[in-house]
Amino acid sequence: MRQFFSLLKWALLTLLLAPIAMYVTVLFINLQDTAPSTQSKQYLAQIAEIDHSLTLNQQDNAYIFTLGFDAAKDDSPMTTGLELKKVLLEKDLLNPVNRQQKPHYQLVQLPLESCLAEDDFLVVCKANLEQSSNLAKLLAKNHWLIERYQQLLQMPRWQDSPHFNADISAMPFQQLLLAQKLYLLDIYQNIDSTSAELIVAAIERDMLFWLKISSNTHILLNKMVSVSAISVNMQLGEVILSQPPIEPNIATLPTSWNKPMAAAVLSLNKAKLGEWIYFTRTIASAQADDVSADTASQIASSLLSPLMQNQDTANRYAAILTNSGIQTDCDQGLSIDGISSYIYNPLGKYILCTGMPSFNAYQMTLDKLEQQRQALITRLKI
Repeated sequence: MRQFFSLLKWALLTLLLAPIAMYVTVLFINLQDTAPSTQSKQYLAQIAEIDHSLTLNQQDNAYIFTLGFDAAKDDSPMTTGLELKKVLLEKDLLNPVNRQQKPHYQLVQLPLESCLAEDDFLVVCKANLEQSSNLAKLLAKNHWLIERYQQLLQMPRWQDSPHFNADISAMPFQQLLLAQKLYLLDIYQNIDSTSAELIVAAIERDMLFWLKISSNTHILLNKMVSVSAISVNMQLGEVILSQPPIEPNIATLPTSWNKPMAAAVLSLNKAKLGEWIYFTRTIASAQADDVSADTASQIASSLLSPLMQNQDTANRYAAILTNSGIQTDCDQGLSIDGISSYIYNPLGKYILCTGMPSFNAYQMTLDKLEQQRQALITRLKI
C-alpha cells in the first residue's frame, strides 16, 4: 500500500509539474523575437515614403478633400479634411475617430436606388427615371453638392495613408457615392441641351477619378468603394448614352470604357500593404495592458503574452500577402512535426492559421469589373 501511495504521489507531482516545465521550456525558447524580414523592411520603407509624400501633397490631394466631403454647405471640404487628417494622426486603434453624430446634410432618396441591382437595369432604370416627377427639383436642391463633386473630380492626385485604414468611419462614402449619382443624373437631366462630346467627357471624368482611387489607395475599404463607383459609372453611363439624342458607337464612348482595366486597378497589392500595417498595429495594441480587466484576465494575458512574437508574426504575414513562401505550419495537423513547429511563436502562428481572412472574394469582385466592361462594350457594338 505504501508503494501505491508513493507511485500516486509521483504521478500527481508529474501531472502538476509537467505543464509548468513545458511552459518554462517554451517560454525560454520564446525569449527573443526575430528580426524584421526583407519584405517587412520593404513594407516599412514604403509606408514611411508614403506618409512623407502625403505631408508634401495635401492641397491638391483628392483624399484630403474627400475626408471633408460631408462638410456643411458653406464650409470648405479641404479645410475640414485637413483638420480630420490631423485628428487621424493623433488617434490609435483603441480610440477610433468619431464623426459628428448628426450629419451636416441629409442623404436623399434617388429614383434609381433599386434598379441598379437588377439584371435588366438598363430598362428598369430608364423606366424609373422617366416616371420620376421630381428629378429636376431634386437636382436643383442639391446643385451645390454636385458642384462640390465636380470640384473633387478636378483634383489631380489621390494619396492616402495605409495608417488610416482602421478608421473606416473617417471617410464619408455615403455622401460621396450619393454625389456621384447626382452628378450622373444631372448629365441625364440636361442631355437635350448638352453636346454628345461634353456628355461623354463628363462621364469619362468621373470614371477616371474612381480609376485613380482604385489604382492608388492603400486602404482596402477605399478600394472596394471605388469598385462600386466604377460599376455605377458604367451602368448610369450606359443609361445616359442610350437616350434618343445620342447615338452611341464604339468610337464615341468614353476612352476608359474602350480600354481593359489597368493592372493597378485590379490589383490588391497596395491594399495588402495597408492590411499588413493594420494587422501589425492590431496585435501590438492587443498586448497593451488593460487596467480595466479582471485579475484572472490580467494573469492569463501575462502568461500568454511572451508566447506571441510580434515581429515574427508580421514577417510571416508579409510573406503570406506577397506569396513569397509557406510561412505557417497550418497544414501539418496534429503530427509530431506539426505540434513541434508551434513551439516558437505559438500564438502568432495560431492567429495566422485560424484568424486571417482570404482576399479571394475581393479579387473576384475586382475581376468582375473587367467582365462588366467587356459586356458593356459588347452590348454597345450591337
